[in-house]
Amino acid sequence: TGSGTLEAGRLMNDFQSSLTGMTGELGSGVTLGSAVTGTLGSGIIFPTGHTIQTFGASYAPLATSTVTTSSGRLIGTNLEVSITPKSTSNFLECTVFLGNVYNNAVSGRGLLMGLVYSTDNWSSEAILGDKQFPLASLSQTGSSMLNMDTANMTLWVQVPTTSPIKIQTYTQSTGGDIKIFSNYNATKDVGTMIIKEIQG
Repeated sequence: TGSGTLEAGRLMNDFQSSLTGMTGELGSGVTLGSAVTGTLGSGIIFPTGHTIQTFGASYAPLATSTVTTSSGRLIGTNLEVSITPKSTSNFLECTVFLGNVYNNAVSGRGLLMGLVYSTDNWSSEAILGDKQFPLASLSQTGSSMLNMDTANMTLWVQVPTTSPIKIQTYTQSTGGDIKIFSNYNATKDVGTMIIKEIQG
């Protein structure tokens, strides 16, 4: 305990496992050893670009989902990540994967997808990021031919709030119904979402 700087190259587990009351900065060569337990305080500042926290969710569908021209949170809580961001100066790296997007072999049909978040358990919601549908017109073709894709989306967005939030996918189709998880069975198709908070 005390104040000062831990010199680069020193291992944290050389010290007491309690850092209560410690102020200063951790040098670039410091390693947090297995003996260090507890929670890093709110005053800890990580280097720019450092991953502060990571949360994820996975969904193994038991049915095909039909996306219509009406937008909404079709997958809902089946693929939802909860996170309490540390600072609005930080960023969120958001990655989403959905297996087998099928255009029903109809010209002009495609998937629009984005992310939304809620601070009140979905009594209200807001767009996460700069646009409602960063992923646009996936699987859409100019002729009536079968097209099947996987939806992969990565977003880099400013943390919108330090309140606890829940994040879900937001989808809509263009030109008529399409399907996601269209080839699901016991061994195929999955949805995943990973949310990382990055020091700004």
